[in-house]
Amino acid sequence: VDALNYHAYMNAERGQDLDRALTNINLALSVRPDSPAFIDTRGWIYFMQGRYDLARADIERALQLLPNDPTIADHMGDIEDKAGQPEKALTWWKKAYVLDATSDKVAAKLTARQVDLAPLQAEADALKKAKIKQQAEESSGQLPDFGVEETPTAPMEDATTPPDAEEPLLLPDP
Repeated sequence: VDALNYHAYMNAERGQDLDRALTNINLALSVRPDSPAFIDTRGWIYFMQGRYDLARADIERALQLLPNDPTIADHMGDIEDKAGQPEKALTWWKKAYVLDATSDKVAAKLTARQVDLAPLQAEADALKKAKIKQQAEESSGQLPDFGVEETPTAPMEDATTPPDAEEPLLLPDP
């Protein structure tokens, strides 16, 4: 089903074979109806077909399931732009940029509308630092208990001295 989604999304991005793309994503959604990525793909296909009401419904649902996804936020910005809501579009594109400041596509939409990217970049950097800090805090905790008891070990003797110095250390022949 992931391949169906990927193929459908690539066709939507290119604006090609949209009817087949819609068939494929509906097949994928029949297996995973609550996948935000799949719902977004169908919404994007509807958008590319000019079916903006259906696109909005799917993109809004995908956002409910995955509210901090930069691609879905970008798509909502495009829908708002087509709906004649430029301020709402900017809000969504700014969110998409903060979530993924590496997106040249979103950056181009913002700069074309004279949006200064520097404050958004600073916000993106702060968000990234906060995520890294949170991940470090989460991983610095104790290891999970896997149900294996630890047994104390005696301190190791010098590894160069055989355990019993009176017996010679026998090594295998090469």
